Amino acid sequence: MSTSLAIQPSSSSEPVKLYKCIPIPRGSISNVWELQAIRMVIIHNVFIRAYNSMLHYSTQVSPSNAKRVNSFIRYCGLVNAAVHEHHHVEEDSYFPWVEERLGAGSMSANVEGHHSFEGPFKKFEELVASIRDKSVSFAPDEFRAAIYGFLSPFIDHLTSEIETLRVDKLKNIPEAEVRKMESDTEKIIREHSNLMTSAQVWVMNGDGKYGVWFPPMPAPVLWVCMNVTYHFNSDLWAFGACTKNRKIKPEFAAYEPELEPETS
Repeated sequence: MSTSLAIQPSSSSEPVKLYKCIPIPRGSISNVWELQAIRMVIIHNVFIRAYNSMLHYSTQVSPSNAKRVNSFIRYCGLVNAAVHEHHHVEEDSYFPWVEERLGAGSMSANVEGHHSFEGPFKKFEELVASIRDKSVSFAPDEFRAAIYGFLSPFIDHLTSEIETLRVDKLKNIPEAEVRKMESDTEKIIREHSNLMTSAQVWVMNGDGKYGVWFPPMPAPVLWVCMNVTYHFNSDLWAFGACTKNRKIKPEFAAYEPELEPETS
């Protein structure tokens, strides 16, 4: 079950629930089998931080400030798009590859998990789109209610998916095949990445402690992302859970992950 904690918003008597990130699996990212679960948690925690940031900053965006509302809503839309892109890569490439090696149905629960929050998530997307095109006004309470409508089952799915990628399930896949899959998947992701938008979502909600290696960008490209392209839309990235240098902001520190307990 997803774990949430409450903070007191500045503009409402109702506490805002934020959610704890998923614990980081132990292991080495140089081990291609251990990497699968570790990286998936790093990715999933980006989404948890991003929706936490929406919930938190929704208390600080005045509906009367049209410019700030527009920046906030554009940020929300880019996060939603990142979720879709991640699920497309999983369903079109990654999960079928795993199923070919572990057997039919081994990843079916993960695909079904995507559908568990599909309806409420679509409603939130529609609300974001309607606010952006100004067909409805930004109403913070309604906005948060729409996020809460999908977030608990979404995080439950993100958490349970990790169990299907544990090293004990993947260790019999030949290393050469895993490394080729890694290379092929990285090419797909790079083809759909944009330093002005999608890459910023990952950096501004990334893990500066356990996941400094993600997203997997060459150091010069990451530098450009944090120090050049960031500034073109800095009004959007101000709503991320991290600073542009990938340091978690104090208001989100209590929700950061720990390492999983050691097993005997």
